[in-house]
Amino acid sequence: MNEQHFREVFATRLRKGLCYNQRNRRAMTQHELAQITGLHYSLISKFARAKRTPNALHLRLIADALNVSIDWLCALREHEGEKAI
Repeated sequence: MNEQHFREVFATRLRKGLCYNQRNRRAMTQHELAQITGLHYSLISKFARAKRTPNALHLRLIADALNVSIDWLCALREHEGEKAI
């Protein structure tokens, strides 16, 4: 998987996680995610538009905030309960 493909996959999963996050059982805005993670809104926006690649810390903060695994965010798992590929 090249970097651009990873960005696109991550952006898709991020948007899906925001639409229905397991923690609140409701949609979360990018602004809310930024507040929870402490990341700047513009950075969250760039991730959601596949314009920037998240680093390990970003992945951990976002996964924790959305209550999903890093494997799921990075598309290493199709569903939250599945084993990694």
